[in-house]
Amino acid sequence: MLKSMEQGLFQRYLSLLTLLLFSHTLAADPKFRFNGFGTLAITYEGSDELGFSRSYINRERNDISLLPDSIIGFQADWVINDKWDVFSQIVLEDNNKRSLDNLLAIGFLRYRASRKIDLMAGRINPNIYLLSDHKNVSHGYLWARPPIEFYAQSVIVDSVDGVGVNFKTDIAGGYTKIRSVFGRSVTEQGNRVQNTDIIASDIFSISAEWSKQNFVLFTGYTSAKVKLNAGSGFLGVANTLADTPPAILPNAQNLARRFGLNNESVSYISVGAKYDGYPFVVQAEFASSDLNWLITPPTYTGYLSIGYKINDFTPYILAAFSEPKDDVVAFNFNGDLTEINQGNEPDFQRLMNMADQIILATRIDQRTISTGIRYDWTSSLALKFQYDHVMLDSTGSVTLFPTNNNSNSLSEANVNLLHLSVNWVF
Repeated sequence: MLKSMEQGLFQRYLSLLTLLLFSHTLAADPKFRFNGFGTLAITYEGSDELGFSRSYINRERNDISLLPDSIIGFQADWVINDKWDVFSQIVLEDNNKRSLDNLLAIGFLRYRASRKIDLMAGRINPNIYLLSDHKNVSHGYLWARPPIEFYAQSVIVDSVDGVGVNFKTDIAGGYTKIRSVFGRSVTEQGNRVQNTDIIASDIFSISAEWSKQNFVLFTGYTSAKVKLNAGSGFLGVANTLADTPPAILPNAQNLARRFGLNNESVSYISVGAKYDGYPFVVQAEFASSDLNWLITPPTYTGYLSIGYKINDFTPYILAAFSEPKDDVVAFNFNGDLTEINQGNEPDFQRLMNMADQIILATRIDQRTISTGIRYDWTSSLALKFQYDHVMLDSTGSVTLFPTNNNSNSLSEANVNLLHLSVNWVF
């Protein structure tokens, strides 16, 4: 317990030190570089019962809103000398839980040990997918947003508080970057998701990216141990399951463990490829996650995007999917509730209904077909329009959340989204 508290204080100290160093050097220092990025977007979601969200950490909004896809970020890099520098990125978006800690996306101290090796400490991007370096920078990719089916779950390890190493070299005529990171992260999901924080410890990530001319190939592996915070509403359900007599619910202890009562190991493997030449821009990624939780079941995710450049215009199509590996787990009661205190029977039944709804609402089983166009007005400013047709298969969603707290409203829904935005870097 004390060790984890000390680690948390150390990581926050490193992040705070990073910000203080930047604020101290905002004077006209030629070794200090400051830039930023942003997206101002109007998003329309065409369902009265569902609200749209880009990921589990973002709030759901329905109808017409400026908030779901709008984002502002700032980056700063202070080169202390030829060996040391400090890098930081602050991102403002429509999060479920707003805190100063959530604003700091990246903040680390870097030591350049050699031309090929960098060492880092602080809040680090573990580089687990193709867009790792610029997922928040909408100007850096074609679409309205990174494909949600693939990228929404990965927010759990988007930023890792710990240490890392970069290795860069030439292999087979191409430039190769290998990154490994070790540490922990806390993902705050706020009131919408039962006041739940997902705590990932012992995170180990290793990735390799190879690029040559217009081609990029990528692969990554991440493992961690995950648990829920003590204040999570999910744990109340888990404890009730654990205390349920076997005569009522066989295998209750195992179900309680899978509902977040105990720490669980998770692994994530991803592969990706990109071709960006004239006139085509083609990009695809595929990933497999393994976590034996009922609230985030093991899933296959992927997407394929094809764009065609016509001068400053690039029309594109995008197909993405998220498919659970296992069937839906149902609570099969024996129907004999005599072992439950008669006065507690209604509360028990309500809690079990809540457990069923949580399992359905967190099960990501959907397909999205998107089409859009990007117009590069200048080298630093782009306009985008995108139409999404989202198909929720049977149950669950990562994109759309029920506004009436009834997960059954997610069953076999088809929803349309419209997006219009201006994206810039400076």
